Amino acid sequence: MSLNRLQSFYFLINCIFSQSQKAEITAKNTLLFLERLNISSLNTNLKSLAHYEVEQAICKKPALHRFPKVMTKYVNQGLEIIKYEYNYAPEYIFVTDEGELDSYNNILKKLTDFPGIGIHKARVTWYKISVYLSVSNQFADKNKIGCPGLEYSLSKEFCHMKDWGI
Repeated sequence: MSLNRLQSFYFLINCIFSQSQKAEITAKNTLLFLERLNISSLNTNLKSLAHYEVEQAICKKPALHRFPKVMTKYVNQGLEIIKYEYNYAPEYIFVTDEGELDSYNNILKKLTDFPGIGIHKARVTWYKISVYLSVSNQFADKNKIGCPGLEYSLSKEFCHMKDWGI
């Protein structure tokens, strides 16, 4: 099992946004960000996203983060990485060329190449993806990543994702 383009973009933006705000708010604001940019399908062309559109989507009232300018910078820099490193296909952050979920170490390395994403945020994102895809492995241990309330917020987040068709 693997992630599609929309799911991959969601998890990347969610990871970037997960700074100084609760997981539930991050999930809600990630979905609102996708809505404001009219990103609602697998066929969304990330090539057409302009930096000012990202800024408007994040900064428009209510702002999607308490640090909207910083998040705008991180997302726009992240889009440049997606453009040049992944040929506009964010799914390749998480999957191999064969379409299989990439290894834990490879995904952590790829995620930490993005601005605003350190090892802790990358591990939390890996955990979320492993639960989302029902992947069982030695690294998917919430106790090792230090987020005691994660299980509670994940069920709500996944329900919201389902409601939005992600």
